[in-house]
Amino acid sequence: MEDTQVRTLQDLLLRAAKERPQKVWLREKAGKDIAEKSFGDFLDDSRRVSAFLRTQGDGPIHAGLVGSASIAYLTCLFGSFIDGNMAVPIDPQLSRKSGTGRYTGCPAGR
Repeated sequence: MEDTQVRTLQDLLLRAAKERPQKVWLREKAGKDIAEKSFGDFLDDSRRVSAFLRTQGDGPIHAGLVGSASIAYLTCLFGSFIDGNMAVPIDPQLSRKSGTGRYTGCPAGR
């Protein structure tokens, strides 16, 4: 019997892309147009980000993502999670000093 429980964000994305590959999941305004991204395309793009991150080091990457919610931002976030990397969304409204000072081990906060 197949396990159908969703336990992680990766499980959620894989299941949605399998069950609804062509269904539009995200829409955003892009100039005068509306950009759309299907579940299947989102998974493919997230896998590309994941593949790129694998080339950037010898193990899991820990990264802070700064930006506003967009298709590109979510693609990077999910792409980070797919291979077990860690990404922390950081509020772009924080100043560099107040934002980095909260994280131990962050050289910019010292």
